Parts: sequence; C-alpha cells; structure tokens
Amino acid sequence: MTERLHIGTHKGLFELARHNGVWDIADVQFLGDPVSAVLAVTDGIVYAALDLGHFGAKLWRRNRTGNWRELPVPAFPPKPEDAGDDPHPWSLGKIWALEPGGVPGRVWAGTMPGGLFRTDDGGESWSLNEALWHLPERRQWFGVAGGEQPGINSVLIDPRNPSDIRIGVSCAGLWASTDTGATWQIINHGMYNEYMPPERREDPIVQDIHLLSRCAARPEIVWCQHHNGVFRSENAGANWHELDSDPPVEIRLCRRRPSA
Repeated sequence: MTERLHIGTHKGLFELARHNGVWDIADVQFLGDPVSAVLAVTDGIVYAALDLGHFGAKLWRRNRTGNWRELPVPAFPPKPEDAGDDPHPWSLGKIWALEPGGVPGRVWAGTMPGGLFRTDDGGESWSLNEALWHLPERRQWFGVAGGEQPGINSVLIDPRNPSDIRIGVSCAGLWASTDTGATWQIINHGMYNEYMPPERREDPIVQDIHLLSRCAARPEIVWCQHHNGVFRSENAGANWHELDSDPPVEIRLCRRRPSA
C-alpha cells in the first residue's frame, strides 16, 4: 500500500505521507493556485498542471531530487479558415488529465477543449493527437459544468499494451484506440444519460463521463463515474452495466486516481 499521496486542490498541491499508520501533510506546493491535474510517477517524478484563469494553464515537473521546473504546455495549431463551423476553440483551456504512457518518458494529457496530447520526452515537448482532433464526430461534443468546452478527463493505458488507450470525454462518451491513437472508435454501450431526451438517452456520444478508473490486477475491468451513476465494464469499456449505491469491495482494492 502506498505511503504517499499527491492531492490537487483549488488551493494548491498537497503531499501526504503516512508514518506509523498516521497520515500528515508532508509538503505543500503552489499554495493558493488551482491544480487541475496531478501525476506522480513511480520513480519520484511528479507533474502538476495549474489552471490560473487569466494567466492560462501552466505545467510543472518535480525531478527525483525534489526540484520543480516549469514545462511547456500542450498547444493547439492555429484554427484554419475552413474550420469556421467548428464550435470549439483551438486553444488550450486547461489540462484536465495526466497519465503515464507505459514507456519511459511518455505521458498523455487530456485537455479542454477535448484535445489529447502526448509527450515522449518527459514533458519537454507535446504533440496533438491529430486523428482524434480531426474526427468529424468531435464537433458534436458539448461542454460541461465548470467550462463551456468539452474535456478529456480520463486517459487509461492498458498496462499490458501501451498502444491500447481509452479516453473519457465530458460530454462525448468513451473512445478507444488500439494503435497508439492512430485510429479511434466510440464504445460504451449500456450507459444512459438521464438528462437527455428519451430518444437519445443511450446514444454513446452524449454520455457524460466524469472519471474512469481501471483495475490494476485485472485491466479489463473498468469503472466509470457517470453524471447519473456508477457503471462497470468487464471488457475494457465496450459494454457496461450500472452498479447500485453500494459499490463492490473490489473497487476499493484497485488503483484509483484522485480527481483534481
């Protein structure tokens, strides 16, 4: 069991350590700044994304010796003239998810307005996943509470295969790639969105994903915190069934990423 936790809040990044069974605050960074995403890598490296409003999104990385350094943030290309009917901006709102990529130096970042970025050099440079960004269906994605833009809030990498990716979008359902993001398809059959009109409640692209979590011991098992409930999949998100109000013990035993 872990002896250290990193918690991103609207008031900074808090590092908690456990000694003799008691948790206490070991360190505080970025005090007073909203932290929108945190990633603690097993070798001691920590990434922290900040949402500074007027000053924009920022990204910092702590190295193994404990020193912090600011990194470049993911950047969208200029919006082309023939994309005038795209309802979403081509500029970074905030970084909403950070996830290790399963190979050294690789990190995935999910952003508002629904961009997926990858770095292979520890955050020194970022590239937009063009295949996802240029999907015609992306223009059907819509905004969420706390932001008028759709956002990628979860990125799951299969620990057995770094090319196998699942992303959760609010609001646009669950998308899957088995070729490191070269192609994508929407999955998540079995969910429903209660605030949609009856004829669209089960439409995969209107599902309001809040957070995805994968079982470390059995990666094919995935949980989804949805707008109107909790769903569980036994085939990596292809099909889902809704859980009752008492989640099974196994969900407490598997790795869970704290939300920002």
